[in-house]
Amino acid sequence: IFTPKTAETVGYIFYPGGHVDARSYSLYARDIARQGYLVVVPEMPLSLAVLGINRANEIIDNHPQIRQWSIGGHSLGGAMACSYIASNPGKVHGLVLLAAYPASGTDVSDSGLRVASLVGTQDTVVNRNSLESGRALLPDSTQYVTLEGGNHGQFGSYGIQPGDTPNPSMSAADQRKNAVMETIAVLKGK
Repeated sequence: IFTPKTAETVGYIFYPGGHVDARSYSLYARDIARQGYLVVVPEMPLSLAVLGINRANEIIDNHPQIRQWSIGGHSLGGAMACSYIASNPGKVHGLVLLAAYPASGTDVSDSGLRVASLVGTQDTVVNRNSLESGRALLPDSTQYVTLEGGNHGQFGSYGIQPGDTPNPSMSAADQRKNAVMETIAVLKGK
């Protein structure tokens, strides 16, 4: 849990990627909290968000001071954030996908959510065909952001991911900065 110094009324729940320790997103979460938002990155059973899709409900229930929530996730965590939205309509107002897309059959296109979807050009882990076909499952107003030189693993801080570009041309700090900026735009409703 990353708590801002000022009283917060907007919160953000972030689901980690598959087999990625929740602490790997601490820098990302800290940078968002510094902008005045409560950020919660839950640990998932066996480090798989697919086994904890509804963790957001407990987080929301435990923070009654938050009037507006958004949810996001990296890779598998992003797909499960979409599944959460589909099963819990109206609970969140925004969605951030980092190298992620809705699972087949998880349609949130009519959700009315503010959505940002980010992917790096040097991400060699994400399934590009599924990423593209997933667009039809997201709102038409989704903001798509391509990070020139970004890879898959740099959305977190867990080292080189097998199968990913090991030396991307975008630095981890710049990739995180872009992810934070786009996330805050969703939280602000822009």
